[in-house]
Amino acid sequence: MPKDIDAQDQEALQACRQLVEDFPGNPDALLLLGTLHAMIGNMEEATELWQQCLKIAPRHGGAYYQMAKLAERQEEYDKAAELWRELIRINPSLPGIRYQLAVSLVDSGKMQEAINALKQELQISPKHAAESQSLLAKAYLQLRDYEKARESYRAAVTLRPNDSQSWYGLATALARLGKREEAQEAMEEFQNPKVAGGGQPHTYEGNAFSRLVLAHNRAAAMYRAHGHDAKAERHWRRASRVAPRDADCRMQLTKLYLEDGKHDKALLTCKQLVEIDPASHMFHANLGIIHAEMNQIDAALAELRKAIEIAPDSRQYRQKYSELQQRKLSERQN
Repeated sequence: MPKDIDAQDQEALQACRQLVEDFPGNPDALLLLGTLHAMIGNMEEATELWQQCLKIAPRHGGAYYQMAKLAERQEEYDKAAELWRELIRINPSLPGIRYQLAVSLVDSGKMQEAINALKQELQISPKHAAESQSLLAKAYLQLRDYEKARESYRAAVTLRPNDSQSWYGLATALARLGKREEAQEAMEEFQNPKVAGGGQPHTYEGNAFSRLVLAHNRAAAMYRAHGHDAKAERHWRRASRVAPRDADCRMQLTKLYLEDGKHDKALLTCKQLVEIDPASHMFHANLGIIHAEMNQIDAALAELRKAIEIAPDSRQYRQKYSELQQRKLSERQN
């Protein structure tokens, strides 16, 4: 383990180690601790924990996923591909995995296998077709099948117009086909300032604060799932202090407080959510409902009006608003 580990990472690791102690033999706890070690850079510890996870739960998809991503990061593309294939064998209908397999295959130069995987992925997961089409086009480009590369790149930029890498690839394919004017147009799109670098690689490690928030949020969710609400609350509250703009921990705290009948605390966390994202109709509506449950009808109506302004087509919000108006009128008459 690195000697100069940040205090935030030390805290995150300790939270996950405690989780492993509190839930001995739980593969999800081992997976989380291993993933955190990998994010920090402790690859040996991470691999050992993931292997422990698989000994307990041999079909645990999360462990295969993390091990495959690590193999890719270490440029062991054949190993990564085999791990992706194992995950596909475990869950053949899981979306996104054939795309990940294709990434490893392209990196190892196996273009035709990558194309086959991507064609299957497009059938299974049309929601992520832009990424699949872009990678499919890259494989065709490597095989010098410029017509098919052009076709797939065009599909990719239609689905995701700000994908700079696909625009560049399209310009390349068009140039190879001798279509200079179209290639120039595609290159202009690539150079357009509005095209904001789509397809940039995601940072694997993140930073110490994001890792700390992740550890506390995941630990809280596991404690909550096993009925340890007090521990879950402590972890979500810690995440909220570390990350003043994190919505997830506050959403979970709000739900926890409401289920426990702690409306004052739910009101506070929901107000924080509105401050984080004032354009969220859901946050305003939830805040209105909490006000209503606390018999603060005017405040509830005000929040629901804001939710309706943001989402005017919501019948649910309008119905709730009407119910509260009737309630207010009835209370006045009595």
